[in-house]
Amino acid sequence: MTPVSVCEFANVLFPRGRKTPGVLIMLSGYFDDSGTHGDSAVVVMGGVIGDEDQWKTFERDWAARLLAPVETRGCISRFHMHDCELGHEEFEGWSKGERDRTIFNFRQIIIDSKLRAYVCAVARKPWDAYVRGNLRNITGDAERYGVVSCFVQSFKLAQENWPKENQIALAFDNRPHREEANRRVFELYNRHFQRHRKSPEPMGISFLSSEQALPLQAADMVAWESYRHAQEFLKHGRKAKPRPHFNRLVETGRVRAQIADAEVIRRLVKTIPVSQKRLQELGDFMAYGFPADPPKPSQ
Repeated sequence: MTPVSVCEFANVLFPRGRKTPGVLIMLSGYFDDSGTHGDSAVVVMGGVIGDEDQWKTFERDWAARLLAPVETRGCISRFHMHDCELGHEEFEGWSKGERDRTIFNFRQIIIDSKLRAYVCAVARKPWDAYVRGNLRNITGDAERYGVVSCFVQSFKLAQENWPKENQIALAFDNRPHREEANRRVFELYNRHFQRHRKSPEPMGISFLSSEQALPLQAADMVAWESYRHAQEFLKHGRKAKPRPHFNRLVETGRVRAQIADAEVIRRLVKTIPVSQKRLQELGDFMAYGFPADPPKPSQ
């Protein structure tokens, strides 16, 4: 399957004549999940965000690295973190050293491209225990909250790191049973933009495979590494240390990671109004994301 470049992705979302006059920068964010299988203790959504120039550099270097992932091996069709780490599929028979060097080579492309990254990890059992009833109907499960947080932080990263006059399009790894719900989340933020006109303008959401979109392979690495770290964090708290590959990404200062453990979820539940008549306030609250201060509950 031929990959879809970021430029092609943008052309789908921006047919000729639709671009807003005066726009300075078009941003794209790509996100993947990890730990979304039912018995996982933590659900992770994470990915990478960049402007057109950064993505051009990334795609050029990533495509070249697929042809020569490591000096001792031939080309691969895609980089998949789970398979590379465990020696499955295309990485079957590779030594640990070859696979570790491959991870290093692809990780370095993310660093050299100067992409920003965001990761949200949510502890599944506390979420299911505390987020129930009417509140659950509104906010959804742990995975949906992770998606919401990716929207929230994508917009915040855009505001902090790029000029105000910009537009942003987001793509998620294709999970057909989640597509409708995720589109609804996008519409929430689109309506929020139309009310408040705060940059960046949300321009579209797509659902692709990592074979179609090379940036989703980078998102896969970020999500997988974050999932492993979140598991250790839930066991050992702040004593948990990221794996060296992930730590090198974090050291760049371009990764924002958040973990909603039981304590965070309890605080969250106490601050969210749950009455149906306050759905508008809840929508505005969700635009803050955690750990920003939410609006105070009604007295």
